[in-house]
Amino acid sequence: MKAERFLSKLNIEKGQTILITGGNSGIGKEEARMLCKCGCRVILACRRVEAGNEAKREFEMEMPGCKVQVIHLDLTSFESMDEFIEEVQKLDLDAIHFNAGIYRVPFTKGICDFESHMAVNFAANYYILDRLLPHLESLPHPVKVLFTTSVVARYYRIAPICYDGGKRYKKERSYAYSKTALNMVYLTLLKRSKSTNIIPILVHPGICFTPLIEKAYPNKRFRLLASKFIRFFFNSPKKGALPALLALSEATKSPCLLGPRGLFHSAGIPKSYPLYRGNLKNAEEMLLVARERFAKQGIEIKLN
Repeated sequence: MKAERFLSKLNIEKGQTILITGGNSGIGKEEARMLCKCGCRVILACRRVEAGNEAKREFEMEMPGCKVQVIHLDLTSFESMDEFIEEVQKLDLDAIHFNAGIYRVPFTKGICDFESHMAVNFAANYYILDRLLPHLESLPHPVKVLFTTSVVARYYRIAPICYDGGKRYKKERSYAYSKTALNMVYLTLLKRSKSTNIIPILVHPGICFTPLIEKAYPNKRFRLLASKFIRFFFNSPKKGALPALLALSEATKSPCLLGPRGLFHSAGIPKSYPLYRGNLKNAEEMLLVARERFAKQGIEIKLN
């Protein structure tokens, strides 16, 4: 009920066009559902188009007349990302939410030889934002750019070796590194966006039980216990979507970090609070290292 009451107080302007990556399941799907209820046009960017179309059909059955579009985006493929960028450059967006990501996957390498969490959660989003930013800045109205971070990102400071997974690969730590790196992209966009129409916003959902968690833990008994524990003590996907919905409402008009207000920001109704900066002191240096890695593949990243 707290989530419902909070949602009822949000003023989300009808008719906005909002793109959500990874909007076909979990927190992104709940965000998309609520935006449809508010009368927004929602674009779901999904790796599995069939899953996106299934979510679209579900929304249309629940809310006849809602406006939902599905486009393909695979964050492991430059070809897919370039096609996505070309498609988005034709759109007049009010907001784009970089929400898609991976969690706790076995060690592999991704684009530009980044460790897979870094490749998907950080490098792919950095690349797409770099290519889309001139288009977004050319639009004649404010554009909100949201990034889904994590509460664990505040505890990890990264070094160049983290781009490769660290000395001893640990799934949870590599995920945290990738979200710390994404926070660095936010800081860079924050600096770039002054005196422009771009409003960068960091959101994090707290601790939620989502399909990412289900995939990350193969033991069925553990998943069942985890799902009951997390849903009772922490956030449901619906509640986890509240920070993003607050970001997209009329109440948020400037850059900020939005997340749950509970203990350690792990659960609860969202609020705005300062970005923890202790682990981001080397942000410019680390983004330079990342751009150098892109450059080895013949790719120039101009956002710095």
